[in-house]
Amino acid sequence: MKLTHVFYEIYELDYQALLGHEDDLFHALDREVRLDFDDANSIWISWSSEPRQFCIGYWEKSQFKKPIPVILNMSQAKLWHPLIGNNIELEYNSSERDFLKIYGVNYSLWCWAEGSEGSDVLHISNSLPEP
Repeated sequence: MKLTHVFYEIYELDYQALLGHEDDLFHALDREVRLDFDDANSIWISWSSEPRQFCIGYWEKSQFKKPIPVILNMSQAKLWHPLIGNNIELEYNSSERDFLKIYGVNYSLWCWAEGSEGSDVLHISNSLPEP
């Protein structure tokens, strides 16, 4: 799957928090990321409650039913740009889906979720968090 675009489908508050930080190597979102591919397919990444609460997941359609408040093209951001135009793979670290690795030949990103009652957050970074 050759990655062509990355979009953050986020709330206005996330958008305001990202302004000026698009090129940081760590992002935290309350909604989801959409990956578009050269075959016209897309994958959405977000927090999940399966197989356990506050894990990470990806799907072939959005998990949100409400309209998308902000769609932000992140394809040129430092965090994502090394994967654009490359074939990528997505791989969970375990059956518990604590982390999702998104990788190409020479670069990888990690996604994971954290949350508490009423607040789920998707984290994206080029490195895993410290234990």
